Amino acid sequence: MLGTRTENVAFRRGKRQGLMMSVTERYLRQDIPCAHKSCRQCPQNNDLAQRGLPQLSDSGMILIPDASVVSRYIELLEHNQALVNLVFCQSVVDALDRRNRTRTIRNVRGIAADPRRTSVVFANEVFDQTHVDAALPNRDGRAAMRAAAWYKEHLDGAGQRVALLTLKAKRPPGVEVWQLAEFLGEFHPALIEHYASIAESTKDGDMDITEMTPAEYAQARLLAKAQSGYPSHLSPSEIEDGLRSGLLVRGKIRVLQPGGAMRTESQGIIDRGGAADTPDILIVGRTALNRACTGDTVIVRLLTRAEENVDSRDLAADPDSDEAEDDNEAQAVEQIDAGEETSLDNTRKPVRGVVVGVAERKWRPFVATLRLDEAGGSRHLAVPVDSSVPKIRIHYMDTAAIAGKYFVVAIDEWPADSQYPQGHFVRVIGPVGNLDTEVDVILVERQIAVSQSALKFSLASMREMPISTTQSPWSPSAEEVARRRDLRDSLIFSIDPKGSQDIDDAVSMRKTASGYELGVHIADVSQFVLPGSATDTEAMARGTTVYLADRRFNMIPEILSEQICSLRGLTDRYAVSVIWDLDREYNATGVWFGRTLIRSACEMYYEQAQALLDGATKVEGLDPKLEASLSESIVELAKAMRVLRQRRYEAGALELASTEIKFTFDKESGAISELLPKSSLEIHRVIEEAMVFANAAVARRIHEQFPGAALLRRHRSPGSERFARLVDAARTKGFDVDCSSNAALADSLRRITQASAGDPDVVFLAKSMATLAMQEAEYFATGDCGSD
Repeated sequence: MLGTRTENVAFRRGKRQGLMMSVTERYLRQDIPCAHKSCRQCPQNNDLAQRGLPQLSDSGMILIPDASVVSRYIELLEHNQALVNLVFCQSVVDALDRRNRTRTIRNVRGIAADPRRTSVVFANEVFDQTHVDAALPNRDGRAAMRAAAWYKEHLDGAGQRVALLTLKAKRPPGVEVWQLAEFLGEFHPALIEHYASIAESTKDGDMDITEMTPAEYAQARLLAKAQSGYPSHLSPSEIEDGLRSGLLVRGKIRVLQPGGAMRTESQGIIDRGGAADTPDILIVGRTALNRACTGDTVIVRLLTRAEENVDSRDLAADPDSDEAEDDNEAQAVEQIDAGEETSLDNTRKPVRGVVVGVAERKWRPFVATLRLDEAGGSRHLAVPVDSSVPKIRIHYMDTAAIAGKYFVVAIDEWPADSQYPQGHFVRVIGPVGNLDTEVDVILVERQIAVSQSALKFSLASMREMPISTTQSPWSPSAEEVARRRDLRDSLIFSIDPKGSQDIDDAVSMRKTASGYELGVHIADVSQFVLPGSATDTEAMARGTTVYLADRRFNMIPEILSEQICSLRGLTDRYAVSVIWDLDREYNATGVWFGRTLIRSACEMYYEQAQALLDGATKVEGLDPKLEASLSESIVELAKAMRVLRQRRYEAGALELASTEIKFTFDKESGAISELLPKSSLEIHRVIEEAMVFANAAVARRIHEQFPGAALLRRHRSPGSERFARLVDAARTKGFDVDCSSNAALADSLRRITQASAGDPDVVFLAKSMATLAMQEAEYFATGDCGSD
């Protein structure tokens, strides 16, 4: 039921207009419920109960905190379950909104939404019996007092106490009023220490919004913004107009924090491929970065040459405001840090720019350690382990519980007048330096999982697994054997690192009357992991098996990866095979794809296979009866792969450099004792070439069968500008590098290799720089691109 019309006055900061007054029209109502579960005077309470909305309990005191308590002690109200039956007045929420305290408002709503707290938000601003004229002095305080008086009168027959909580000393008659400290001392003495800590940490701040009128507050913020802060972000309409006109650029940013002599201040880079018409964008200085974080999609304005030479003053000290960013903030003068040439400055020099907006945030949970508030308060800095992430301001009381430990922190907002983003503590991971804690840190930082325990497979997944025990090992079913091509009589073998448990591929090579038969055999996991199953869902979420120095986290349960789907020697296993008929020049004359049943004759490790390739006899660990036949197959396989590799190179394939590290561990402590580069053996390249040959054949077959919907993997050709460093470095050694095509680059790298036979470091450096310039691999659907 609508009644009297009223007006609500608020003050806002405008970008160009400065301080603005806004007026909102409201109509008073007579049907606002008290939301008390035992009240029979308010019929609307029944509707609240039916809809499962929060209601006040009929046990305990009803507490109405005013704006001074809510604005300064929201953490106390939020984190203590003993404080129940709270009534948050709409006038308090509006007062918070006028000071841009959106985070505090979210906390209020969170308390009201928690059924354990039996707390509500009361619409006293639009209720004709509790509304207070906006023109009255101390209007917000009067509104809370009026609401408390109404509740006391309204619930008089229920015999339930109603009290107003405040920080003010004045106690008008007719209403039970408690100062917060006195109330806690009388009814909740266990919370006094928490109260005192907050009081100490906020005594010199502006947390209590009742200390200034809304107009005074807005004017003070405008003054503060004129003295310190980041530039305001452009509005969505301004960004849209700027992108359409070409004055603004959109891209994903990578932020580098200061470090070393080459980078003395924060920098950001937006990689656009480095082409002449779209050079990379370099952003120098905290002000120019304007609160952008690594991974954010940002809106950038490119600088003119004149602007690039303008120095700027740095940000002032962080006022640590609790305010959220206001879309209508005053627009500050953009400040540009010129800086000096940095390590990001390539031969194709990037253009300079400043961030004027953030289109999409990529904030994630960050692992951090604690830097205590030097003033002894509760507003500390969380220092992320990822050096590209800025320090995060958090408000936390029990610092002893997280000091010397890793913990997870989340960013809530980054106000324009705060040097650091504002966030909150999430959970403790564990002590710094503890091995399991350090592993958990890796998992969280790489967004693999929240912890090692979270990577245990679910009960639903384990129930789908086949049974295999020592007493009753798994064996293929007769029905499945009949459906597969039986290769158990063929000489098939695997070659893997020593100690491997998950042997997922094997090869075969034999002479035939017309040439050779080459086979690549992959463990058939699809026989056990059905589409849409719990195991399929978990494997899809994991994406891959994660290998660390001393452990791994499997994509599928160990009973499959290490037992039933591991192609162990002399054991029947399901496989998916590609088998080629090759002529004597190793040209494929036919190919067969299908499901097979195999029995690996031998599981070798690389060093054993290399010994056979080198002509050794009596190799340790191998069955002497198999050595001759294994040696013949490996030698023929190596001959074939050398030819196939050469053909790939002639077609434009690149041989790039990478180094794998081998870890050795102390037997007693389990700690890493040594790091060594793995030896590069020819047999490594032989197996690699066989797998590339199989992958290419399968990709062609899939594309033939599904020309418009094949999901394939590729590396896009990088622009020649990405090879600028390689070109310049090679020139210092007298080499010219042609990057016009893959074939030309491959030929250049081969010439460097041949001419630097006595200097392997030059070869390694050239190939490594070429690797860094390559585009990352991507999966694509053939229907989304051309036939190339």
